Amino acid sequence: MLDSALIQKRLDDLVTSKGAPGFQLALGIKDRCLGVFVAGARDPRTQRAVLPETWFDLASLTKIIATSTLTMMAVQDGRIRSLEDPVGQYFPSFNSALKDKSISDLLHHRAGLPPIFEWVENLPTREERRLKFLAENLRKFISDQPSGID
Repeated sequence: MLDSALIQKRLDDLVTSKGAPGFQLALGIKDRCLGVFVAGARDPRTQRAVLPETWFDLASLTKIIATSTLTMMAVQDGRIRSLEDPVGQYFPSFNSALKDKSISDLLHHRAGLPPIFEWVENLPTREERRLKFLAENLRKFISDQPSGID
């Protein structure tokens, strides 16, 4: 079951702790949308709210899966002349410092942009969850035993 309030609170907490000025999170499974959540501002200078239709730069995982492949196809087709071209040459609507970075810098994670997340939680590993489950059941088993049994 999707806990919408918990997801929204987590995003709001990330904005409050300055993890990023704003977030947009879409969750889905197969062809079903489970929800779209937004928090914070698109740009810290303007404080315009993030909306479900707000566009964001792609995350690194998406870059590996799609952007690198599509970029190389565009180079092969001649739509991108050089990976050293600034991003703004192909996306003139960009207003951030990103427009002056080369396509190559972005693909090599050398854009020089600050890290987004500073406040994150490590999720327990499968082994840690298993040990916690066993410890809880062992405590319950021991507490259910009649006194005097060794």
